[in-house]
Amino acid sequence: MTEAEMNEDTLDIPVWEKEVPASPRNVRESIEQKFLLDMPDDFFDFWSFCSELNQEKTEEAFANVGLMLVGPYDVLSGKLDKLKHRKLSSYLCHWRYYFDPPEFMTVLASRENEYHIGYYRDDCFQLPVFVASMSLLKPGKICPMAQNIFGAVYSYLSSKLEKEELQEDSPTERRFREVERFARARGHTLGLRTPSLGKREKLVVGRCFHGAGVAVDSEELLERRVLPVSEVELKRILEAVTEAETEDERANRLGILEILVKIVRRELSRGNAAMGLEFGHNLFSFGGEIFHKYILQVLGESYDRLFREPFLDILQAHLKNRRRGNNMSILDV
Repeated sequence: MTEAEMNEDTLDIPVWEKEVPASPRNVRESIEQKFLLDMPDDFFDFWSFCSELNQEKTEEAFANVGLMLVGPYDVLSGKLDKLKHRKLSSYLCHWRYYFDPPEFMTVLASRENEYHIGYYRDDCFQLPVFVASMSLLKPGKICPMAQNIFGAVYSYLSSKLEKEELQEDSPTERRFREVERFARARGHTLGLRTPSLGKREKLVVGRCFHGAGVAVDSEELLERRVLPVSEVELKRILEAVTEAETEDERANRLGILEILVKIVRRELSRGNAAMGLEFGHNLFSFGGEIFHKYILQVLGESYDRLFREPFLDILQAHLKNRRRGNNMSILDV
């Protein structure tokens, strides 16, 4: 095979299936190379903070209160150097839980109830808008915690302290004070309600099943977005499909969904990406492999029209390897 033919074959391979080249020396660039997303300053400040708490195993600095630093932090810890093959899809699925949409990137994980904390961003070319938690106790729900990771961990520890009935000098209380001290010294806000989040609320298309909402930076798209059915009706349609007892029954019920998908895709062809974004997120958050092709059609086209191609690459890789469980490390697959 000639070099030209090899190059043509490479062009035919989807981005998310390609091999990742040698890692850049700059750690921020190395993370973006593997996860397709840039990380905010508070992400790196939190690593520095954890390094002060545990120099030998920085990723375990919060292990005594039930959290481990994961995902892109594994680039900083060197764990991802152990990955046997360097396919982009492996990195994109590293610590990506079943219900994590492309907009959500896990950075902290618990060993119980699939509880994890991550950054949520509306646009793949912009920094995150908030940090949120997800867990098996509320499948598919995204619960905003704070504007940055310090505020999120502060909120997590505060809730944990309440359950522990404020035990004096407990590991939780010590970490709580340490987070507050370091965050204030670095100028990181610990709350959720901030001017930037207030501004984002005006751009939210709809809450979606996951509750966090999806946003588009366009008044025209906001005005044009009207789903063909309510969220309650859509959930009933999806439940009817999953509860069908025979293949014929399922096919008939899928027919209703396919009609809705056609309506949404027609609106997408007219430039109404907001409708596709909201509808696609609802399908994804409901879950179920039977809906994957519709998710890819609707959400994929929406990302394409909004020029959010990295989200599309993440979505494609995830739908090929959508897993459940507490341990979402690709190193253990």
